[in-house]
Amino acid sequence: MHTNNINQFITKEKIPYGRKLKYLITIPCVNREERNAINVIDKTFDSFEKSGMFNSDISFTILLFESGSVNKDYLNCLEKYKEHVQIIYSNIPLNGNSNTLRMFVYLSKLPKKSYDFVLWMDDDVFVCNNFIKNADIWIKNYADLSIFTKYFGITSCV
Repeated sequence: MHTNNINQFITKEKIPYGRKLKYLITIPCVNREERNAINVIDKTFDSFEKSGMFNSDISFTILLFESGSVNKDYLNCLEKYKEHVQIIYSNIPLNGNSNTLRMFVYLSKLPKKSYDFVLWMDDDVFVCNNFIKNADIWIKNYADLSIFTKYFGITSCV
């Protein structure tokens, strides 16, 4: 990295605690049964729900990047979360790397300042209680002490 560009990768901005931030949670996903594994995305979203995420006053949107699965019925379990979830489908089967690249390309086309922070997650995670509240507090307390990238006009935690 060229030293003149270092400031675009480091922020020293102090975020006021009362400021309402907008988060974009991006999750690549695939029908794991088509790859001889067990689907757990329903458990991931159960975890989000149990953590209090969907009842929080914190603004977030979840983008699922579906990896071109033949059978997309595994996503039917997300119907009750449709207010928070948008699914971006692929017409061709993608591996993890190509789906992640597609995710970055998609994010690069979002209008600047659509979201304050992007949280990248997998489709097989289980979060702690108050996950989104804890993330919000952590970012507000430590963003000025951490390295964040300003990818495509969106500030993202590294």
